[in-house]
Amino acid sequence: MSNTFDKKQVYGGFGVLGLIIVGLGAFAVPVMPVEQTYTEAEPYETTETYTEQVARERTVDLEYETFDFTLGEAPLGFGSDTVSIDVRNTDNEGGNFEVAFDTCTSSSAELTLSDQNYVPAGESVEFSASTEADLERDCTQARVSPGTKQETYYEDVQRERTVTKTREVEKTRTEKVTLATYLRK
Repeated sequence: MSNTFDKKQVYGGFGVLGLIIVGLGAFAVPVMPVEQTYTEAEPYETTETYTEQVARERTVDLEYETFDFTLGEAPLGFGSDTVSIDVRNTDNEGGNFEVAFDTCTSSSAELTLSDQNYVPAGESVEFSASTEADLERDCTQARVSPGTKQETYYEDVQRERTVTKTREVEKTRTEKVTLATYLRK
């Protein structure tokens, strides 16, 4: 036996080896395009409405009550007629009050008398006015203009804001896979 190689055997061996390498390469090298679907969280902006309580200020009248309305008549020609009323401030704050006495005289003339006083919270003050005119009882009335205070109240206000949220989005990508992977699917 000789140690010489036949060229056909060598080339045949290389050919088989080449086919093996090409075959393995076909299964190992990515060559097949495949589309894959997947989901991904994607941010987006949206406007949302919300309610917020907002402090507001308003001016309100002080709370009060009246009692003891009187018309004191002086004897004809001797002194002045006096009207009076007591005002109790039932609020938690003191304030300036004014009382207007709308009245008429015995000669049917209309007349308005007034008095102003500070009335502390929870207390009563007498308001009175006098005139030399002869006042008529049945046409006399008192109008009270109470003091005022600032009051805080809360109001629901609709507002909008822009927020970022995420949503799942379906996407597709193309990958090159090996023949072996493609055939397994």
